[in-house]
Amino acid sequence: MGALGVGVGLRAPHYRQFLDQRPRVGWLEVHSENYLDAGGWDWHVLEQLRRDYPLSLHGVGLGLGSARGFSDEHLRRVCALVARVQPALVSEHLSWGAVEGRQLHDLLPLVLDEVALALLAARVARVQDALGRQLLLENVSTYVRFRADAMSEAEFLAALAARTGCGVLLDVNNLYVNQCNHGEDALAAMAALAPGVVGEIHLAGHLVTPQAVIDHHGARVAAPVWRLYEAALQRFGAVPTLIEWDTDMPLLEVLLGEAGKAEALHARAPAITVMPFERASKAAQRAASRAPDRATGEMSSQVAYQTSDKATDQTSSKATGQTSDKAAGQTSDKVTGETSGQVTDQTSEKATDQTLDQATCQTALLDGQQLFAGALFDAGLTAPALALFKPGQAAERYALYRGNQSETWRKTLAGAYPVLLALVGEDFFGGLARAYGRAQPSGNPDLNHFGAGMAAFLRNFSHAAHLPYLPDMAALEWALHRAHYAPAAHALTAADLAALPADQVEAAGFGLHPAVQLLASEHAVVPLWLAHQPDSGVDFPDDMAQPSYALVARPQWTPLLAPLSAAGHAALRALAQGASLGAALDAAFELDQNFDVAASLQQWLALGVLLESAVALERA
Repeated sequence: MGALGVGVGLRAPHYRQFLDQRPRVGWLEVHSENYLDAGGWDWHVLEQLRRDYPLSLHGVGLGLGSARGFSDEHLRRVCALVARVQPALVSEHLSWGAVEGRQLHDLLPLVLDEVALALLAARVARVQDALGRQLLLENVSTYVRFRADAMSEAEFLAALAARTGCGVLLDVNNLYVNQCNHGEDALAAMAALAPGVVGEIHLAGHLVTPQAVIDHHGARVAAPVWRLYEAALQRFGAVPTLIEWDTDMPLLEVLLGEAGKAEALHARAPAITVMPFERASKAAQRAASRAPDRATGEMSSQVAYQTSDKATDQTSSKATGQTSDKAAGQTSDKVTGETSGQVTDQTSEKATDQTLDQATCQTALLDGQQLFAGALFDAGLTAPALALFKPGQAAERYALYRGNQSETWRKTLAGAYPVLLALVGEDFFGGLARAYGRAQPSGNPDLNHFGAGMAAFLRNFSHAAHLPYLPDMAALEWALHRAHYAPAAHALTAADLAALPADQVEAAGFGLHPAVQLLASEHAVVPLWLAHQPDSGVDFPDDMAQPSYALVARPQWTPLLAPLSAAGHAALRALAQGASLGAALDAAFELDQNFDVAASLQQWLALGVLLESAVALERA
């Protein structure tokens, strides 16, 4: 892995330069969640660049430390992406991000104790088994620490690596941020990690605020972080290093300049010896899971997280029915039955007490996360939530997480609904985003799906009742948003159509491209949307109480909106429902006897609307 050298994060503003210029850089890292759909422009770019650059997939959505809300479906999608891309590195974060019924889309801080460690060990082992490869876990920046913490984050990561064979993605900027926020010693944190366990290093910029230092990834790497990076290289060797920059994106030349600084230091670093993933065998993991509990000296257990209730019952039955009986039988050969009974009773009582202690600790972890999450939305829970944290600026620091939640909603919805934002203004839209986020809990760790229910939500949002066309505008914009991520498919061309026998054309059925969506509204939302586009030449409608029709398509990777007549919409809707071309045209002629078949077919072919017919595929 050391041969990877220094890489940069690949972000959309730099796509074109990478495609056209292939700038010199060791490797590229992308956020896994932006490519899970394996379709659209993002996927096309990744497919092109992976031919020339080693890739790293960096996840933000698994929420490995979530006591409830972990998504099996999200893990399946991540595994499918890894299988397609075959990256050099795969990483996630040491954090949680969900409670039952709600994804929070944030990297939230864990209580650093044995119960959380058991949960993480089980989850990481499960993920690595699913991936068939090692996972790197990144230390995160935090604004609060918990009263219940029993170890440092670095000690936690070291123990996790020992139990599971996972590696560490050491974010040096996060070490510095936590040093500023909590008085933690960044160098001591490095010393707590064995040299061979660090498989990647991140460098990024941060923002200093009155409340805390924020790891915002929106500036050059600061001088103290460069010094810590030099210390990290001396301890861990020439580990693959990434420059992260996610907000206030600079020119690519600036990003590559930061990478050049890292390269100069990286070139002088000693070679690395990374511990092989195979060293953490299942036997070693089982031994680690039986290690004495730090706090009590008793045997800790992961059974609550690693097995189902059925498996737990089987283990319990086996232990009490076989081991205890065998032990009692052996003892009875040497001592009286009364002594044997006392030993069995004492062992049983001790096991029961330990089980109760474990259940209490697990409940505390679950309840703590539920309280942390609940107070993000309910100010009445703030006081008990603050009691979870170590004293200091807990109130101000926790408020940052609450602000993150609202800003994530606003920013994500603004990206999907730009015309809706323009119609109602910043202040109204901010309130709408907060209302939507509270009322419509996100159930998908992939943030690109957040906002799917906006059209339905607006139909019952009393504050927007005076703008009855807003729900249809939201439906239009969501169709455009999701078209960006639709899978690629071979669209019907004029040559394909011409190749069909003339007597079979009317009987042929043509499906619609996966990116295509049909829109119909009682309101003039189509011309209204077009009027908001630069250089569209479309005037704002004088009367919104006019029906409008359109299709969303994605020719040449860019989603677009094309107006339709009512007849054209009827024809395409019939095709989408499985009708033949002849039947679809009949539906159009029922609405407009002068429907222009040739012009409509020309538009559909130019926009890549239709898929090859079953007849054509059979002939092929």
